[in-house]
Amino acid sequence: MYNQWLLISVLAVTTYLSRITDLLFMAGKKLNPVLRQYFNFVPVAIIVALLVKQTLIPSEGHLILSVPVLIACLTGAIAIKLMKRFLPSVALGMIAGLIWRYFFSCLPPFKWNHCDQYNLLTHTFFATIIKGGVFRWR
Repeated sequence: MYNQWLLISVLAVTTYLSRITDLLFMAGKKLNPVLRQYFNFVPVAIIVALLVKQTLIPSEGHLILSVPVLIACLTGAIAIKLMKRFLPSVALGMIAGLIWRYFFSCLPPFKWNHCDQYNLLTHTFFATIIKGGVFRWR
């Protein structure tokens, strides 16, 4: 148990130091416009990679589409586009994904597991951020 807390502490300090040194190094410096545009695309690219990884699940050499997660992401994206409000869009996406899972979970590709509820919540949140333009390009 002691080793786990030690590992968590070392990782926390390492993460903090890596971020604070970047902030201190970049403070007050003007970035090249091309470099600034590159850094503006990084969060969106990472979130898209996470969404694709959870929507297309590898299983026995094939990719399986996670339809509930896809339904939740699309519903959240459409809701943010229409309503322009973040929290209700996330809630609608979660509800749509859960309704899909509840009514269609008996079909063979849509088996429930303990991670699906977490995946549904986080990926609806990420899809809504991407579609809603929380990360804006300047």
